[in-house]
Amino acid sequence: MTATRKTTLILCSFVPALATAAFMMASAWTHNSQGEIHLDGVIDWSYWLLIGVSWFVPVFAGSCLVGILITHQRIAKI
Repeated sequence: MTATRKTTLILCSFVPALATAAFMMASAWTHNSQGEIHLDGVIDWSYWLLIGVSWFVPVFAGSCLVGILITHQRIAKI
């Protein structure tokens, strides 16, 4: 796999993973019914960032895996 393909694969995996993590963090912020993320002006950064990371990593890894499989199938056909 060339450097250009690797860069494209990482970028195409990073964008949806970041969007998913940001959406889930925003949803957690909005639906903070028990004060788990923010309460009285204090933000629990570790818990809030854990929510983002727990969505970023699987989406990024899954997207990279799908991209690698598609790339190898294209190379095998050539």
